[in-house]
Amino acid sequence: KRENAWEHLAQTTESFAEEIKALFKKNNLAFNVAQYPSLFWIHGNTQTAMPSNLDGITKDHIETFKKLFHACLDEGIYLAPSGFEVSFLSLAHTPNVLDEALTKLDRAMKKVMG
Repeated sequence: KRENAWEHLAQTTESFAEEIKALFKKNNLAFNVAQYPSLFWIHGNTQTAMPSNLDGITKDHIETFKKLFHACLDEGIYLAPSGFEVSFLSLAHTPNVLDEALTKLDRAMKKVMG
């Protein structure tokens, strides 16, 4: 039963990360999302799936992430406050909660793009 819960959580996080990626593309924000089981990391677009060291993080990413972080706070979404930190989902994140989060993330992204 635990394995099923873990698999469910990993699949939910993967789907959520893909939805966030689609929102970044829709809102023309140069971010990507790396995901590994229940963890996800919002990072700047790079040539590879994700930066492997700090040199892969641009100053533009840091400033834009700050704007995104504060726009998300205004919408009631709390991301990790640094663009160098990961976020995670738990089994408490129901489909309704995640749908609401995606709606709020979309509004926050629109604010960033101004």
